[in-house]
Amino acid sequence: SLPLLKSLKTLTLSHNDLSEFLVPELPSLKFLDLSHNHLFLSLDLQPLKELETLDLSGNVFPNGYLGKKLILPSSLKSLS
Repeated sequence: SLPLLKSLKTLTLSHNDLSEFLVPELPSLKFLDLSHNHLFLSLDLQPLKELETLDLSGNVFPNGYLGKKLILPSSLKSLS
């Protein structure tokens, strides 16, 4: 990964028509905005060990998606 991204704390990727998000190595990330995309694949965010806030609003997930295919880090405090 790029050395400059190791200290990144906020990443906003809203309104980008994303259908998947491959988790990059971002050890300091605290806020991730993936709102208003078209995410429908598995989303394993456990590698983001410092993540506190995640915004998934505006995505339409298949029935049962959140319980089966969304893996969150234990550091998460806010999910929308």
